[in-house]
Amino acid sequence: MNANELLSQANKTQNPEDLRCILPPKELVIEIIDAVSQTIYEISKSPGSAITTYTTELRGKIASTIAATVYAYTAGIYPSHEIEDLCQTDPLIKYLAGNHEVSQYDIRNTRKHYRKLIENALSLVLRKIFAIARQSKELFDCNCQKQLSDPFSESTKRITKAIWLDTVYLDD
Repeated sequence: MNANELLSQANKTQNPEDLRCILPPKELVIEIIDAVSQTIYEISKSPGSAITTYTTELRGKIASTIAATVYAYTAGIYPSHEIEDLCQTDPLIKYLAGNHEVSQYDIRNTRKHYRKLIENALSLVLRKIFAIARQSKELFDCNCQKQLSDPFSESTKRITKAIWLDTVYLDD
């Protein structure tokens, strides 16, 4: 996909926080897999890390849920129930989830216990997206693009927004 096609696709999107206009979804999936793998590897090297004591299946479930969550957050989808629906319909997010069913409960629970892992993985992906956007004038003007200064700050904002939206949804 060239820059004009990406810009055209971006103009069609209704969600101004959907960054798939900058990094196409299939490439985004590859970046997310790399980011989640790197993040989990880094945390597992930490002395006393509980994740190293988990079974392979549990680590896989956590990694799958983090990957699906990161994909949704880069697409500007935040409520857990919407991410759960996306996990059942979108082939790319199904791929990220592997053989694991990802429920809204799993998403909220993983976010609660592994927020730092989600922040780190999401910021790695955002760093890549922001670098691509800065290299292209056409993509820099993309209407779906937000501030490109600090990927970690942006990842924190997106997670905070997800928590807030889940709270509102659950309170109704």
